[in-house]
Parts: sequence; C-alpha cells; structure tokens
Amino acid sequence: MLCLIKNSEVPFGYRRVKLNGTPTSVWDLMGEDTVLFHHSVDADDETMASHYVKQSRMWFDSLWTSVAREWKR
Repeated sequence: MLCLIKNSEVPFGYRRVKLNGTPTSVWDLMGEDTVLFHHSVDADDETMASHYVKQSRMWFDSLWTSVAREWKR
C-alpha cells in the first residue's frame, strides 16, 4: 500500500495475499492489517526519505496519467 500525503509524506507497506493457500501478487487497494513504513521529506533533498517521496510521486503520476480516465456523469 502506498499513500502520498501533501507531496511530503509516504506511508508504505507490503501485504501478502494468498489465494487457495498460494501467495499471490495483486493490486491491494485496501491495505488492511498492513504494517506501514513512514517516509517524509526533510530539509535535505538528498536524503533517502526525500528521494523516496519524490520517486513515489513520479510513480503515482505515471500510473495516474496512463490508467485513469475522466469520469462523466
């Protein structure tokens, strides 16, 4: 599970999913019972946490612009 909060914080967590007892990779939008790891931008743009937030935003934007569609009522 990946969340972007105000382009400055990214809680992230892994979740294992099993189907018929077999671990399976899936898109998990709920992220229930996931342990989250917190990353946040700080004063130094070169820290791992700052890079993590920036790269997470770039990944999110790439999915948003390629998968998302305008919703029309």
